[in-house]
Amino acid sequence: MTDQTLTAQTTEATLTAHFAFESETTLRLTYRVENKTSTTLYLFNKLYTGFQGNTIITDKNSVYVYLDKKKVVVCKEIAPVPAGVYAAVRIYPCATKLPPQGEFTEVIELTLPLTVQSPYSSTPGISKRVVFRPLYFSLGYFVGNAFTAAQERPVETTEGPAIRFDAFTDSSQSWITVGPLNSPTMVFETK
Repeated sequence: MTDQTLTAQTTEATLTAHFAFESETTLRLTYRVENKTSTTLYLFNKLYTGFQGNTIITDKNSVYVYLDKKKVVVCKEIAPVPAGVYAAVRIYPCATKLPPQGEFTEVIELTLPLTVQSPYSSTPGISKRVVFRPLYFSLGYFVGNAFTAAQERPVETTEGPAIRFDAFTDSSQSWITVGPLNSPTMVFETK
């Protein structure tokens, strides 16, 4: 597998992602987002696993992984609640605030084969069977407006300050996606 860089653009942002296969079991993904607007963008990229007192436990390597018959998508986003699932509490990732014309870069390390992960379903039965699928990377974001700053809730995470919102749903965010990679990527099949 060879390294590859992919770029995607929307009217608000440019996403550049560099995929480097460090070993047979490690994929390093370096992504950069450029804000092309004259307003603030909020990147829903700080997924969390719990709380430690008043501090939110985040890990930059945390991602959601979705698998279907045609592709595997690694993403950071406000995850949709699956049809037929009742969520007593909605899970909202923390956000990174990106000023007008600003840039943000993050490096994440993914363990291969990838494992399907979603915040609203218990861990699906993972097969020992590995399948290969075209890999995409997707990032959820929101374009700020005159009212957005008033809804910001500054929070502390284990990786430093961040912002939380409780007013958004998965449908109120936009997405920017790169992919697929030239070579299919290993992922554990679900049962």
